[in-house]
Amino acid sequence: MGVVVVEGRIQGPLAARMEAELRGRIEVGTQVLVVDVAKAQFIGPSGLAALADAARRLQEERSGSLVLRHATPRLLHELRLLRIDHVFELDI
Repeated sequence: MGVVVVEGRIQGPLAARMEAELRGRIEVGTQVLVVDVAKAQFIGPSGLAALADAARRLQEERSGSLVLRHATPRLLHELRLLRIDHVFELDI
């Protein structure tokens, strides 16, 4: 199991950095990936896309899962609106 902690406003360059980190963890064989979003002030569309893509890759390539830890009610609402909440496991 791998843990990635994200902080700040996850958009643009920070989203790209997070995406690269997630991709790298998946490529080395991580099956369960925990993303701690407690210190994330905001996750923009590019950050949400990176999380959803990583979750799908883990499911398809590793029969694994991506766990969102400490997701805020606002983030959970956004995930539901985008209809991508089902691709994540939640550890609130």
